[in-house]
Amino acid sequence: MANELDFIRRNYVFLDDNIPTVDIDDPPPEQTNVGETWDPQPAGEATWGRPPPHAPPGSDSGNPTDVPEDRYDPNSTIELIKRPLIFVPGIMGSTLSHADIRTVGNTKRIYTGGELWPPAHHGLNSGDTMQHAIKHIGVPQKVPTGLIPNVYTKLIDFLVDEMGYKLDETLFIFPYDWTKSNNDSGRKFAGYVNHVIAKSPQWQQLGVDVICHSMGGLVTRAAAGLYKAPIHRTVYLASPHYGASLAYFWLHPEIALKYVDSKFFSFAAEIILSLFSPLKGDEASVSKAVKALIGDLPSVYELMPDAYWFHAQHLNRYVVEDRTLNGSGVLQSWSLTYLKNQDLRDVAKFPTPQARLLAKKAMLFKQALGPQLPGNINLVLYSADHATDEKIKVEDYESGDILTNDWNDPQSTAGDGTVPKLSATGPGFAVRVPGTHNGLPNARATHYWIRRFLGST
Repeated sequence: MANELDFIRRNYVFLDDNIPTVDIDDPPPEQTNVGETWDPQPAGEATWGRPPPHAPPGSDSGNPTDVPEDRYDPNSTIELIKRPLIFVPGIMGSTLSHADIRTVGNTKRIYTGGELWPPAHHGLNSGDTMQHAIKHIGVPQKVPTGLIPNVYTKLIDFLVDEMGYKLDETLFIFPYDWTKSNNDSGRKFAGYVNHVIAKSPQWQQLGVDVICHSMGGLVTRAAAGLYKAPIHRTVYLASPHYGASLAYFWLHPEIALKYVDSKFFSFAAEIILSLFSPLKGDEASVSKAVKALIGDLPSVYELMPDAYWFHAQHLNRYVVEDRTLNGSGVLQSWSLTYLKNQDLRDVAKFPTPQARLLAKKAMLFKQALGPQLPGNINLVLYSADHATDEKIKVEDYESGDILTNDWNDPQSTAGDGTVPKLSATGPGFAVRVPGTHNGLPNARATHYWIRRFLGST
């Protein structure tokens, strides 16, 4: 793995040099390479096991947490691995370092400096783990150097030890600069896919397989749908295809931190605090630091609910509801919510022109991706075991209170704690597995379906 990660570190800035940029301000291109979602028929499992006899058609399994050992040999491997597999992590899942780009003769080279993310590093003199400011992540020149330690260990071990993939030979990792737009990251990922398949004439014919987690799904969709990366099969793990309201909650400066702290920590600070002991203290201070940081990151705006979420299945979904004395109801489009909503006295829109511009560009990018999944065939895994806030209500604008909604419809709030079920399932058939957003990639249920999918399609 070190060799390929070193290649990415040394070449990340140049991976997309030969790939023209798609202008997302233009009308979205027609999706000519739309894949189908894998439906494990005739078995037809919607979850781990089959629905109990009394359950209506299409319902979930009575016990989705039991491992079906009778149908799974943990020592089995794929008999013949035909194409390489690339793993794409989620937001904040890649380590980042300073980059210094220099020209040596006629060649541009990248020299890696100090670590930027996670916000802790080993001191050069003492060797101790030391904290550094989270705000430093906003520097313009940086490169990914690997995966965050321990976050995806069980998934990688499963792919190597139980499925027979070999790191740097048939299994590759694509860390990326998750602070940039997923349009940029997708373009670079397409360049990396071209680098991988160049290793074998067979791979140039067959393409690659991809497993992606969370925002890595948007990176993968951009690479395949916008930049024509030859991706054959894709496994999407808890990907926010149509966005997640929590991204809007995190970004909006008027939403009280105390109402999103618990969900916020499941997304980012939980990982940080569990790995790096120097980052201790009250949760509010960490939240404020990261909230200030992400307000300038295009990638986080691209995680907000998009047009397909607002109009999914004609449910007229919304993110903000006005419960004030003169309230006018709900906002049923992203433009009314993020850019302008005079009926709510603009309480929901982003207050600064820069934030509104980032929100508009993000929604244009999601429009360019389209509602469908690209590629030849896809496996979509999601969780619906945890309450996942989708809406907020404005109780008293004069006092500045914006509260989490007391919505109690389990079908509307089901998700993995970060991404709601409606967004993670995407446009076609999806398989439910147990787990939280960060835990799903390492869950045994997830590994079972990956094994079944890659071993039989």
